[in-house]
Amino acid sequence: MGIVSMTCQSHAFLPTVCPISGGARGLILKNQLSYSPCIPGHSYFVTSSFIVVSKGCRAIFFASATYGLKTVSCSSWDYAYKACSPFPGVRVAGSLRLDTFSSTACIEGRTWNQTHYGVSVHSGCRGRFLLWYP
Repeated sequence: MGIVSMTCQSHAFLPTVCPISGGARGLILKNQLSYSPCIPGHSYFVTSSFIVVSKGCRAIFFASATYGLKTVSCSSWDYAYKACSPFPGVRVAGSLRLDTFSSTACIEGRTWNQTHYGVSVHSGCRGRFLLWYP
């Protein structure tokens, strides 16, 4: 898939440098683990080869040397079909469900699908998805 998951943690509010194996063309904060906020440009900074976290930020990141990464939230209200595309016209190479916000299960191939340009949801699925593109 070309995407790695990595944890980077600031202890005692001190800066920590976390190298990104293979470099990063795309990086997304997947889950914040700390009570202290993880804010881009404030408590974490990203370069093409490392992440610096500070001010108590602890988080899990997705990084890719090959693909650009983007998250998109998509919601099927009243069980209706909904297509979501963060970049209309840009083809998606892959997708992954990160979170489900609905009581209805979001199951790939049943209540959500990858489309050429993003994801589609239906039957009450509401979630956040990771998309990667060339």
